[in-house]
Formats: sequence, C-alpha cells, structure tokens
Amino acid sequence: MNPLKTRIAKRRFATVELSDGMTVRLGSLNRSEQRMWRTLTKDKTSQQFSDDVLLALCICDDDGNQVISVDDALTGFFDQWDMGECMLLLKKCIEVCGLDTESESFGDRVGASIKNLRPTNGNGSAGKQHPDLDSRATNSTTDLTTIT
Repeated sequence: MNPLKTRIAKRRFATVELSDGMTVRLGSLNRSEQRMWRTLTKDKTSQQFSDDVLLALCICDDDGNQVISVDDALTGFFDQWDMGECMLLLKKCIEVCGLDTESESFGDRVGASIKNLRPTNGNGSAGKQHPDLDSRATNSTTDLTTIT
C-alpha cells in the first residue's frame, strides 16, 4: 500500500504565556478542521466569530485534544477575554497552522482583528502590536512536538 494513503499527519504545537502566567497550548489544524473553520465562517453573520472559532479549534490540552468547543466559541466564550491576549493567541494560531495571511480566501474568512495582523507597506497601523504583546509573542515557544 502506498504510504501516502495511510499517512496520519503529525501536528505542530506552540505555547503562549498570558499576562497572569497561565500557559495556553495551541495545536495546528488538520485539513478536516480547516474545512470546518472555513465552512463555519462562510457567511457574513458567522464571520464575526471567525477569530473565536479559530481559537477554539487550536487551543488544546497536553494530549492535543481540543478544550473549547466550537459551540462555546459561537456563543461568546471569549467575549470577556482581554483583546490583546486574544490577538497574541490568534497570531500564534496563524503561525502554528501555517495559514497564508496574504491569500484571498484567508482575507474573506477572517475577522478584522486577524486582518490587522497583516504587514503593511509602512503607511498604516495594521500589523503593529503593543510592544508588550510583541515581546510575549516572541517569548512564546513553538515546540515541534508531535502527536499522531
């Protein structure tokens, strides 16, 4: 049998330390999860929750299991979280998932907060973060520990 047909992709993980010292583990999406994210954020109404759904799909426990349900994300689970820390987590989610922030489809499916992570040609504020958040993102770790 062709090994490509039986391959189970290994996942990438990153950890981010929040301002209160809590460590959040993020896992990359597999193709099925990416399709779910795209499907759930296709229409204008659900696009407002795109960032939250991406966070829910990526936040995982030490075994790589999702800890926040998509239903929770769609009903405001992250509403009381600090926006700066959500942005820090989203930035790391994008990195660990290998999402192409320059693609048309990415721009069509993400909320304005993720679009603001895109670099600019120097004449706008998009892509600029608070220095404290930038340093925490830099100090977060990406471990290439994988699970099957």
